[in-house]
Amino acid sequence: IDTLTITTGVTTSGNITINLNGVGVAVPVIAGDTIGIVGNKIRATTFSGWTVSGTNGTGVIIFTKTNLGTNISPTFVDTNTTGTLGAFVITTSGTSNVWTDSTGTTI
Repeated sequence: IDTLTITTGVTTSGNITINLNGVGVAVPVIAGDTIGIVGNKIRATTFSGWTVSGTNGTGVIIFTKTNLGTNISPTFVDTNTTGTLGAFVITTSGTSNVWTDSTGTTI
């Protein structure tokens, strides 16, 4: 689970890019978009392999990975110098799951 917090609104129209596990997704923003509007636009965007959640109208966006495997640290990029700032924190790190059957044998 990775959490992105947007800390400033948009001063110049353009794109911001959210990079999750090495895959960048551009999100278009418009001059005047507030922190909450930017958060809503990100939450409305599809990120393959991730579910996106958070409270409507806020700049806090929660990304939850939907499959097993290693993960590259997420990044936020102000692709077109929109004036928007955001920062990620790793909220919950995954673990390597070990599964056992009913006899205790690792599978």
